Amino acid sequence: MKKIKIFAAAVLVSASAFLIYQSTLEASGTGKSSKICSAFVAGNWRNDIAVMPQWTGSDCWAWAKSIGADQYQLACLTDDEVVYGSGGGMPPAPNCGW
Repeated sequence: MKKIKIFAAAVLVSASAFLIYQSTLEASGTGKSSKICSAFVAGNWRNDIAVMPQWTGSDCWAWAKSIGADQYQLACLTDDEVVYGSGGGMPPAPNCGW
């Protein structure tokens, strides 16, 4: 039962992230890419969220710690892929404004 609840929560978070991604693209007017904050515990779990253009690497790290992650990556969501930075606050290339 617990696994089902966790899976359902993950689906809701993913749907919310997609809606935020759409809103972010509409707000930015670029239609090209959006900032993603990725929090994770290596070999255990990862949680990516689309964030507003005003977020900084420090905001991402604060959010990651708040959900129990011990690492984070800055990323960009484009029409074709998610591009991750190398970790520890390094922005990805191409950079979507981190």
